[in-house]
Amino acid sequence: MDSLADPRSIIDDEIADFQANTDLAELAIDELVSTYRDNLESRHVLVKVIAINALYHARVLDIDMQGLSIHITKIDALDERLKQGEPEVVDEIWKFRGRTKRHYLSIATKFCNWHNKKAYAIYDGNTWEALVAYGNRGDTFAFPERRFFKYAVYLSIVKRFQNSYSLEKYSLKDIDKFLWRVGGRLIEAKKAQPRTPATV
Repeated sequence: MDSLADPRSIIDDEIADFQANTDLAELAIDELVSTYRDNLESRHVLVKVIAINALYHARVLDIDMQGLSIHITKIDALDERLKQGEPEVVDEIWKFRGRTKRHYLSIATKFCNWHNKKAYAIYDGNTWEALVAYGNRGDTFAFPERRFFKYAVYLSIVKRFQNSYSLEKYSLKDIDKFLWRVGGRLIEAKKAQPRTPATV
């Protein structure tokens, strides 16, 4: 992908293409989260974590599923805080130390998003790839943060992207879908480039 199109000119098509390929998965997760709305029972949380991980490719190791789910149930006032859209909740899930071998930012954002789609933007490799590419264009959208340690910083970058291109009529979920599609193509294009032989 040599150049990036202006988001305003392609976002509707990208969202439509995303939805055409994920409608069934999205309906399944929606139904699951509606059935087990609160996060008090670890077995209910585990079912949601497994579904989101599998259908949204969050890459949580099987060995970490149970520990992560138990941890989520122990976060103070989690359900109320999710309703309020507190960004710190993502950090509390993501930076958990103890029962998991890794930290999982992607599943933390996806889990929170499925409980409050208006408040939480999804992070994954595709969305970050697209944000960095648009940030490197040097036009209306730019951000200096190439690393971040708080989810609130990532959320502010997504909102800056949304505002920079006058995409306020689109939800954070729509922006996620757009960024995921564009970022996926950028990553595939990088993989397709011939490798330069290493010099000795």
